[in-house]
Amino acid sequence: MNFHIALTLFAAATICSAGQSFGSNFEKVLFKSGDMGFHTFRIPAVERCSEGVLAAFAEARKDGAGDSGRISIAMRSSEDGGKTWTPAKIVVDGGDEYSCGNPVPVFEKKSGDLILIYNKTPASDTEQKILSRNAKGVRRTFLMRSADGGKTWGKPREITGQVKTPEQTWFAVGPSGAIQIEGGKYDGRIVCPVATATFVPRVYWAAAFYSDDGAMTWKRGDFVMYCGANESQIAQIDADTIAINMRVQGRNPDGTRKTKYRLVAMSKDGGKTWGNPVPDTALPEPVCEGSFASAQCGDRRILAFSNPADESRRVNMTIRFAVAKEYACSFNEGFCGGSAWKSSIALNPRASGYSDIVFIDENTVGVVYERGTKSYFDEIVFSLVKIPR
Repeated sequence: MNFHIALTLFAAATICSAGQSFGSNFEKVLFKSGDMGFHTFRIPAVERCSEGVLAAFAEARKDGAGDSGRISIAMRSSEDGGKTWTPAKIVVDGGDEYSCGNPVPVFEKKSGDLILIYNKTPASDTEQKILSRNAKGVRRTFLMRSADGGKTWGKPREITGQVKTPEQTWFAVGPSGAIQIEGGKYDGRIVCPVATATFVPRVYWAAAFYSDDGAMTWKRGDFVMYCGANESQIAQIDADTIAINMRVQGRNPDGTRKTKYRLVAMSKDGGKTWGNPVPDTALPEPVCEGSFASAQCGDRRILAFSNPADESRRVNMTIRFAVAKEYACSFNEGFCGGSAWKSSIALNPRASGYSDIVFIDENTVGVVYERGTKSYFDEIVFSLVKIPR
């Protein structure tokens, strides 16, 4: 164990609360500021393609750490469950003109294709310009497919007209968080979350779009009825239910935050409509993306959630686990989450940012997340974590 890891373990041990453990079983830095001539890597995503095969993505930002400017999408892959990785390569090149980001990978089981959904915007367009309709262009959405786990890719195909209306200004897929539903009435449906905004009223919304033909065509779902919800991820609860877990950026008229917790809503029709959203008071929200995922592990479906576990600062990257059935029961009884999140593991006590979870097998998850010492996005690391029993 090197000194850096030992020091991190020591520091984390001093802040872990009762019932919380610390550490991963393995970690590997995938992207680091300055690599490949890029200033910063941000917005990680990871997907399992087949047994042992993983694909990890990140925005490669050329001009700085900000959300606009020249941005491409980088990728690394693993064929041994995350132990070793191929060298990083650019799979979506923004060049000098475009910002290409918000990678959303999803593995389509019927075709065996790895699908990558992403946004494309002129590099000079900032979020505020787009929100106020003073931008050079519009937020466009594209899709690419790979039949070999990301080694090679087909040509990008634009799907903007299928998933976005003219009334929507800001339109950011994911980041990450798409699923393919397993079993039930909507078996095989791909559901992709999106953070969007309308010009009138000028507010953020969380929503999803979906495909029933392997990502060939898409339909728009309804907004979650909560002004100010935006970046979100989706997880399957059971054969008939999926849930959307949302960051909340909205504020009250007096400037105070609407909530200090993650917001959750359920859908019984495969993401077309959503029930009333409620706060999950077990999940503090520092206004940061969080990852929400599930998988069938033996006779139980396990939920996992990761984010910086703090109400105001992007620090203390933590992953939590719950049994999906117990989580659904707590939601139906009027208190979301709560005691259903029985286990939490602190991965990094210091500055931490965006993350994404992938189930490796019935016993292990992988987490890619931003961390650092100078900032929360100095590097993107991949960690393997054993699922508590």
